[in-house]
Formats: sequence, structure tokens, C-alpha cells
Amino acid sequence: MSKQKKQTGKTLEKQQTSSNKRKRELSTHKSFKLTKTRIRSPKSLPRIRDILRQTNLLIKQNKRIFFGLTFIYLLLNFVLVQGLGSTFSIVQTKQEFESVLGDNAGLGGSFALFGYLVGSFNGQLSEVAGLYQLFFSLITILATVWLTRLILSGESPSLRDGYYKGVYPLVPFILIMLVVGLQLIPALIGNFLYANVVAQGLSVTALETTAWLILFVLLMILSFYMITSSIFALYIVTLPDVRPFQALRSARDLVLHRRLGVIARLLVLPIIITVILSAIFIPLIIFTPALVEPLFLVATSMILVYSVIYGYNLYRGLL
Repeated sequence: MSKQKKQTGKTLEKQQTSSNKRKRELSTHKSFKLTKTRIRSPKSLPRIRDILRQTNLLIKQNKRIFFGLTFIYLLLNFVLVQGLGSTFSIVQTKQEFESVLGDNAGLGGSFALFGYLVGSFNGQLSEVAGLYQLFFSLITILATVWLTRLILSGESPSLRDGYYKGVYPLVPFILIMLVVGLQLIPALIGNFLYANVVAQGLSVTALETTAWLILFVLLMILSFYMITSSIFALYIVTLPDVRPFQALRSARDLVLHRRLGVIARLLVLPIIITVILSAIFIPLIIFTPALVEPLFLVATSMILVYSVIYGYNLYRGLL
């Protein structure tokens, strides 16, 4: 009897030990720290072609709502942003460009003007106009996310409800935006250092220039690595009763072990947009520069709404 009790006690002890091992939680994953690899989700990443197709189909089937969002954002920008003091003028810039280069300002000059258009169109606003544009952009993004979520869940929301009900998580959304801004600091530092080194001629040899360029690229990669997950936190924080840090943790787990694929799907959209814009606006800059500014304002308004819907479809594909 004593032997049976001992064996029974050992068996129970083994079962308790094994059950304790089964209940042991995995160590939480932290960036830039070696942790045990978790089991990957069996769901593969959505293809870029499928995300684009879903985005185009969603806009086509609900064009009244999304074109309404674009028109309201365009109208507010035209009246209260560009009308309050924009010093940008592509016609004047082209004339100054041609006066300097003369006949040498050909297709290469048009490409340079297109780069100037993309980089400086919203950068030459007054402080008040810039604040208005930021506020209108935040409201439009929140309304677009709210309407997209309801439409994909099978409901039929109205455009008015998107502005009335969709902007309630404005404060948490701004907090996530501040985190994204902090994550951009390494890239800004790298850009500042590299630009000043090159402009002031501090790098004498090609080896020194290459070293500074590598530092700039590494800092850019660091910022983009962190932003990759925070972008999806912007969508998660719009859910009811979700706090900013909870959204950041959930977004980090969402891209875990899939970050490179997510980065590829995020980068493809600006590449496609740049190709389309260059195909449209470079001929306009050459032949009818007076139409460039109003049409570019329309294009940027459409790009904002389209990019938000694209990002939301990618976010749903990661779930």
C-alpha cells in the first residue's frame, strides 16, 4: 500500500509539473531584444494586388460617400488653407527656372519642377493655414476610418454620421500621432546631419561621404521600423474603449515576424502614386502650368482618402 501511495504521489506531482509547464506564458516580445520566436499566424499576408483591388472596389461601390469626403476636404482646403496665405506659385517658379537655365530647361527641368511641386506645395503655408490643414486632415482621416469600418461590417452609414460620430477618438488619435512624431526623430537627425555635412563640405573624401550616407540610411531604417507598427495603431485606437498604449501594443503584435512584408505593402502605395502623379503633372507643367496648382490640390485630397482606405484594408488583412 505504501508503495502504491508513493507511486500515486509521484504521478500526481508529474501531472502538476506538466500542467504548470503548459500554463507558462510566453515571454513578451520587445523590439531590439532577443526573445523566443512565437508561432506565426497561419494566415498569410494579403497580396498587394488584392489590397488595391479591394480599395478600388470599395470606393466604386460607395463613391457617393468617399467622393463626398474628398469634396468636403478639398473645399475646406481651398477656402481656409490655400486662401489664407500660400506663397506657392508653380507658374512663377517655372519662369524663374527658365530665366536661369534658358533653353536648357527641358524635360529634366520639368522633372525638377515636379519634385519641387511635391515637396513644397503644402510647405509654403502660413502658420494659421498649416494648423487648419492639420485639423481638417485629422477630421477627414477619422471620418474615413469610421465610415470604412461600418461599410465593411455590412452597415449603411451616412456621410454626416462620419463627421458626427467618427471623430470621437480625436484625442487618442493625436496621442498616437505624437508617438509617430517621436519615432521620426532618428530620421530627422540623420537628414539634418547628412544635409549639413554635404552642404558645408565637411566630408572631404568619398569614404567620409559614404559613411555619413550609411548613417543617414540606418537612422531612416530605424524610424521606419518603429513606424511600421504605429501606423496600424492609428486604426486600432479608433475602436471603442481602446487606450493609446493598448493600441500600440496590439499593433506591435500585429506585425510581429511579418514586418518586412508589411513594409513592402506600405511602400508600394507611394511608389504607385508618384508614378501616376508624374505621368499627369509633368506634361501639365510643360504645356499648361496654370492648371497645375488647382489640379494638384484635387489630387492630394483624393490621395488622402484613398491612402486611409488602403491602409485599413491592409490592417484588416493582418487580423
